[in-house]
Amino acid sequence: MEGTIKILSSTVNKQYYYANDQVSIDGNYQLNTESGNLMSINGSVYRSTELGKGEYMGNISGSMREGKMHYSFSDMTAADTAYALAAVADIEDYIHDKDK
Repeated sequence: MEGTIKILSSTVNKQYYYANDQVSIDGNYQLNTESGNLMSINGSVYRSTELGKGEYMGNISGSMREGKMHYSFSDMTAADTAYALAAVADIEDYIHDKDK
């Protein structure tokens, strides 16, 4: 077999734990090592408690398409989705400010 391969991009996978007063999220994200851009993000969402993770709420996943992050929120109520969306905004801010 004599084919060719071209590496189109290189990524690094990082795990994270995020918590605020409403939710905590355990997950991972991928950054493009050349541009530093966020390529994908996933996580399990829980209610926050004084002790950390509480009741399971659902999942988040996101991927880069056409230069923008597109998100899916599964198994959550509208209110829980709003909490998770606010958390994702915080996580994105951290990634853009601290992780490039």
